[in-house]
Amino acid sequence: MKNNHCVALERFRRLQRRVPVVVALTLALCLHAFAQTGFEDVADSYWGAGYIRSAAETGIIKGYPTAREGVFRFEPEKSVSRQESLVMIHRTLESAGILEQETDAEELPALYARQLEEAGIADWAHAEVAYGFRRQYVEAGDFKAAGGGAVAPRQLIATWASKAMGYELAPVQILPYADGADISAEAFAHAESLFRNGIMTGDDKNRLNPKDGIRRVEFAAVCTRLLAQAEKLVDSPRPARKLADSLILQSGTLGKVSQGGARFELKAADGRVYSVALQTDTGIVLNGKAASASNLAGLEGRFISVSCLMGGGRQAIVETGVRVQKGRIEAISSEGDYGVLTLATEDGLRIRYCYDEQTLADVAITKGIDVSLIADGAYVLEIK
Repeated sequence: MKNNHCVALERFRRLQRRVPVVVALTLALCLHAFAQTGFEDVADSYWGAGYIRSAAETGIIKGYPTAREGVFRFEPEKSVSRQESLVMIHRTLESAGILEQETDAEELPALYARQLEEAGIADWAHAEVAYGFRRQYVEAGDFKAAGGGAVAPRQLIATWASKAMGYELAPVQILPYADGADISAEAFAHAESLFRNGIMTGDDKNRLNPKDGIRRVEFAAVCTRLLAQAEKLVDSPRPARKLADSLILQSGTLGKVSQGGARFELKAADGRVYSVALQTDTGIVLNGKAASASNLAGLEGRFISVSCLMGGGRQAIVETGVRVQKGRIEAISSEGDYGVLTLATEDGLRIRYCYDEQTLADVAITKGIDVSLIADGAYVLEIK
């Protein structure tokens, strides 16, 4: 059986072969990280031990030295600071081989000296935070009245991680968190993108606790999942999206509508309450007609379905029932195991629907034909 030392080295070599940029993650760093994978305050039975071990082996996290040489502690329940968070996000990108090459990388701290000073960033985090400024997933306002040493709230981590990974923001964001209404308008879309990608999934009480600081063990879990996602992007940069990942759909009784219709709640049949937000650039189709977010306020207390498709087009489809729609198929695309058609209606709308092998069809689905279809939100049940 191979020991952990060999496994760590083999992992490093695989990354070298697949992504040349990972050469920046030197063997010395790998060995240094390996020396810190066994933390004296992390028992094997601890729920986050696996995440901590994985993150340490790839050099994303490091421990605190103790009086005994070669022995480190991790302090898993300790909150992570903002500058520590950005260093670990940077290491995650580096470990995955998706760190953007900077011709003037060594000069970045000097180029962003003013921002770093105003943000109160420690010298040891200058390079990583400056990179965040350069790649625009970090903003000066993220440190306003706080500083780099301040605790990093979960919703800020969600925003940084989502931007750093380049996740697509959905036209409609639906979150099952019991405290979804507490997530700021700026962070909501990014929190949803991390939830959708399985990066941040909430606690055992179905809460995100968006304004609370994230703990070191939680950050180890986040970074481990980010790394796994990033490596998939490297292996398959243009993977076919699956229906479950691309169709966002939720039904329920519409609760209080706020912020001009951009934020509201849906109470599902099982009693769960979902927080919903619409991106400002999202067009709304309400019962087959163009509408604005403010029109949703008139539907409070009614049962509705809300859906959207990821990818091209920024559109939310809101229905108070199953819809019969007529029009001409203007465009067709394939998304792996299902198709997407764009229907041009008599009212001049362009509505995107998805269909799969379960969709009943009396006609060959081709571009340029006139059809009538029965749809449940963005999903087509039958085409004639």
